[in-house]
Amino acid sequence: MKKLLILVAILSQNLMALDVEAGKEKFNSTCVVCHGSNGERKALGISQIISDIGDAEVIEGLLKNIRDKGKESGKNMAMVNTASGLSDEDIENLSAYISTLATLKK
Repeated sequence: MKKLLILVAILSQNLMALDVEAGKEKFNSTCVVCHGSNGERKALGISQIISDIGDAEVIEGLLKNIRDKGKESGKNMAMVNTASGLSDEDIENLSAYISTLATLKK
């Protein structure tokens, strides 16, 4: 039983690493222009600095809200248009990656 738990833990870490790497790739192709390479900029000078958030679940909720509600989310159209093309998997991966950016600031 212990061996099984250890195996599950190792596999889970590998899956998380893949999610973070996929999130980094998506971030670099989609988000970096407005938010900066480490999420350190306010997009268009008005957004929250995303590297300050640090919680993957909060980030995921924000992105899904923007994607699903569109302009009714209250966000600018640049972000609405970007988020509209994200799949659930993209959002999960982005959230995993963006949450790691807070640790870079410490």
